[in-house]
Amino acid sequence: MKIAIIIAYFGKLPEYIQLFLDSCKLNYGFEWLIFSDDDTTYNYPSNVHLIKMNFGECKKLIQSKFDFEITLSKPQKLCDYKCAYGVIFEDYIQDYDWWGHCDLDQIFGNLNMFVTEDMLRKYDKLFSLGHLSLYKNSYKNNRIFMGKIEGKIRYKEVFVTERGCGFDEWLPGNVNDIYMQTNSPIMLENIGADINPYKTSFETVSFDINERCYKSNLIRNSIFEVAKGHLFQIYSVNGELHTREFPYVHLQKRKMRDLRKNKNSDNYYLIPNCFIDKDINPSVLLRVCTIWRVFNYQFFRVKINSLKYRFKNSDWKFTNVFK
Repeated sequence: MKIAIIIAYFGKLPEYIQLFLDSCKLNYGFEWLIFSDDDTTYNYPSNVHLIKMNFGECKKLIQSKFDFEITLSKPQKLCDYKCAYGVIFEDYIQDYDWWGHCDLDQIFGNLNMFVTEDMLRKYDKLFSLGHLSLYKNSYKNNRIFMGKIEGKIRYKEVFVTERGCGFDEWLPGNVNDIYMQTNSPIMLENIGADINPYKTSFETVSFDINERCYKSNLIRNSIFEVAKGHLFQIYSVNGELHTREFPYVHLQKRKMRDLRKNKNSDNYYLIPNCFIDKDINPSVLLRVCTIWRVFNYQFFRVKINSLKYRFKNSDWKFTNVFK
């Protein structure tokens, strides 16, 4: 089945966008449609399509799909429109069996190993977090977000407010709740390596559907390896190295530098603040990375950026989803 993953991003693309693009390259069967106004020259693989569009044009397109006046003054608000991309960008996805949305702060491994034909036949929606969700491309399924929650037409409330509502994820009154309330087949489990944004070390977290929050996993210190289209988490247990393959790693709210000497290599390591060549023993890297379990500057960086956002947008309603 053909799957299109949609990204709408306006302004300068992230610093390590080329690494993101390179990680898409070997995922045959998946195509990415990036709507952006960034004129920077990048090496786009054949399955990633840049579609030039500015934010004003995007807003005009979205408004044309609804019979009420939407609120969309800043690109950040597009997160709440992600689950409507099947309607908004319907003219671009007619030739695809599935469509989805994802973020740019991640590196893909082998998606084909994890998104199986059986899953695509069984469900109408795969995964429940905004950084990667997939939807069966049908008229009815593309409009499920318009359904009611507790008697309310929630999407209209979301689309007329400036506030971020987490409509694509798990804040109250979200699209996943609509799928569940309408008994539409949805796979809620999320399969990626989601990194705790409040920890400098690579500590993975899982989203607890029942408690509606992220919880830390047992592995609190790890690195990742990209190896010719595959992605592995490397960690140590009682001095012994272990690996686990993931379809992608999500580097939310994390500044990463590309320190590789060979920028064209498809083999490299990810450590908590950069991408590096594979010329250091992973056991040594893990020992070095333990310092970031103590020196947790990431917590203060995220908190400061959050305060800046709240002062700028006068948004003081806070929902903590990390425990």
